[in-house]
Amino acid sequence: MPEVSIGFYPDVGGTWFLNRMPGRLGLFLGLTASTMNAADCRYVGLADCFVRSNKRGLMLKMLLEIQWVEGFKELHQGVNTVLRQLEKESFSIQPESQLLQHFNQINALMNHYDLSDIVNAILHLETDDCWLQQVKATVEKGSPAAMAMIFSQLKRGRHLSLKQVFQTELNLSVNCVRSGRVCRGSTSFIDRQRW
Repeated sequence: MPEVSIGFYPDVGGTWFLNRMPGRLGLFLGLTASTMNAADCRYVGLADCFVRSNKRGLMLKMLLEIQWVEGFKELHQGVNTVLRQLEKESFSIQPESQLLQHFNQINALMNHYDLSDIVNAILHLETDDCWLQQVKATVEKGSPAAMAMIFSQLKRGRHLSLKQVFQTELNLSVNCVRSGRVCRGSTSFIDRQRW
C-alpha cells in the first residue's frame, strides 16, 4: 500500500480488507507502506497459497488438463488440488512472514488513540532490524495529510458494509483528485525516486 507516499489512501476496498487483518496490521500497512512478501499475504488473508514463479508454466499446463465440467464443486476441487500440489513443491523457498515475525511490536506501535502518538512511536523506534528501519524511513517521508486520511478512513469504515466502503471510497477519491493532492503527491514521489 504505497498510497501514504503519494498523498492518497488505500482504495479499491482497502477500508474493508485492511480492517479485517489480524490485530492492527491493516492500520500499520496503510500508514507505513510496508512491503509484503508471499508469506505476509497468506498471513493477512490476501492470498490462499504460495507457488514459486518457476512453476507457472507447469501450473498452467496442469490447470488446462482439468476437466472443466459444469459443476462448480468439481472445478473448484480440481483447481485446489493443482495449487496444493504445487504449493507443497514450493514450500521450501517460501519466505518468512515479516508481519508475523513483528506482530507484537507492530501492535504495540499502533496501540495509541491519536495518530500523532502512533507516528511518534514509529519515528522514535530504535532498532537494528532492517525491515523496521525501512518502515521508519517511509513514515519519515510519508505524507502527513495521507496519514490523517488513512487513520480516519480505517476508523470510520471499520463497521461499514462492503457496499458502503465502496461508496465512501469513491467520494474520498473524487475529493482527493479534485484537490490535486494525488497529482502533486505522485509527482513528488516520482521525483524522489529519480534521485
